[in-house]
This record gives sequence, structure tokens and C-alpha cells, in this order.
Amino acid sequence: GRKVMEEARHSAIQFAQSHGRKPSLAVITVGTLKRYTHASRRVQLYSNHSQSWFTKTDTGRANGFDVTEIQLDAETTTTDKLLSEIYKIRDKVDGIQIMWPFPPHIDSAR
Repeated sequence: GRKVMEEARHSAIQFAQSHGRKPSLAVITVGTLKRYTHASRRVQLYSNHSQSWFTKTDTGRANGFDVTEIQLDAETTTTDKLLSEIYKIRDKVDGIQIMWPFPPHIDSAR
């Protein structure tokens, strides 16, 4: 936990020094992940905003990363729409994290 965060922070500092900007990450979620419905309470009980994967934007900011969260509607997002969002952001960030699971109608093999 803490050692990984320290290594990530150090890596972000080195990246910023080399590239003149913070490293960036896009986090894409399709729908609401049921296991995260109590995320804010879990952060209060077990962690803090600078080290919790429940608060990616705050954790990123606290550790030298720019994080963009993209929330797509589960009912209206198709596989093509998801792929379009990925293609649209891929050249604007250094990494993309796609949250699982997908709704059943999304083709994860594509």
C-alpha cells in the first residue's frame, strides 16, 4: 500500500521533470459498479482520499497525477460508443484504466 504509493509519487515527480507536465490517466466506467456504492463510507473507515482507489481523482492529485474520470451510462452506452470514447481520449492521456465489469451488452472482446 504505502510503499506502492511512494513509488508512484516518485515516478510522477520524475515524469514531470522529464516531460514538463504531470502524468495523466483516464478512468472509464460504464454504469455504476454496485460494489462501489458505499465507497465514500469505506474511505472514511479504512483509508483516506490520498491513498484510496475509491477516489481516483483525489488519489491522483495527491500523488502528482492528473486523473480524468469518464462515467458512461450503462443503458445507452454501446460497445461502439465505449470504443469511441477510448479512441477519443487515448492521445490525450498517458494511460487508460477501464473499470470492470461491463454491462452484459458490452462486447469486452472487442
